[in-house]
Amino acid sequence: MHPPRLVTILIVAAPLWAALTPISRPQAPSPSALAEAQRLFYSGKYKEAAAAVAPLRLSDVPANALAAYELHSSALHFQIRDLLGEGKDRQKALRACGPCAGLLRELEADVVTGRATAATRLAVAPNDVQARYYQAKLMLNRLWLQNGTLGRRTGLGDYRAARADLDRVLQRVPGHIRARVARAWIDYFVDSRVPWGFKWVFGGGDRKKAVIALQAAVAEASDPFEKAEAEFGLWNALVREQRTADARVVAQRLLTTFPENSELKKFLGR
Repeated sequence: MHPPRLVTILIVAAPLWAALTPISRPQAPSPSALAEAQRLFYSGKYKEAAAAVAPLRLSDVPANALAAYELHSSALHFQIRDLLGEGKDRQKALRACGPCAGLLRELEADVVTGRATAATRLAVAPNDVQARYYQAKLMLNRLWLQNGTLGRRTGLGDYRAARADLDRVLQRVPGHIRARVARAWIDYFVDSRVPWGFKWVFGGGDRKKAVIALQAAVAEASDPFEKAEAEFGLWNALVREQRTADARVVAQRLLTTFPENSELKKFLGR
């Protein structure tokens, strides 16, 4: 993969009086602020979700900053996906997409800065499962974009590193729902996208096992947004497996919780 160049940070001069004002450290985001950004994301309002969560990346609490980087990068990815449409020639669509270059740079900056934040945390606290999870998930957000939305076959070796991180998380916390969902999607991708002779390089994969793991995560999740992530993952997998009746059941449940989601409405209206 050839990642886009990082966003250039422009420093704007502040008025002279501002220089005399004491500088306060960024406050930790309130749970309601992050929850509202999550609600917007799962409602399919990706631009609004990115705008809502962007300031939360400045939190001086590493766990909060990491959650914000991950959600912001996901929201950027889905903006890009929607802008590219459903045509088969992804590179032609990308060249014709005016806003996409900027969104790609932003996403790459999120991945690089977020993973650096996680690595710094892990250097002093190697058993920090949240930092390790976000280190893996941010890498996967880049990979889902490149290998899925953009249709590129690049950075595939990074799946091994992400898989190893997620396995370490699940060894310590077997009930970590988000890690289980991400791990299931690695299994699904490897089985459905990687040529048979090369699957062993990625540790193997199993689509049926992935769907079962997603179903279990849905059943066991207690946090509403963790459950939403698991259900959207399950819905996506069922659609890909052409299990339309099962997919419709999941979509109906999701639409009850997120009635503004136009993608769910479109699917159920077919």
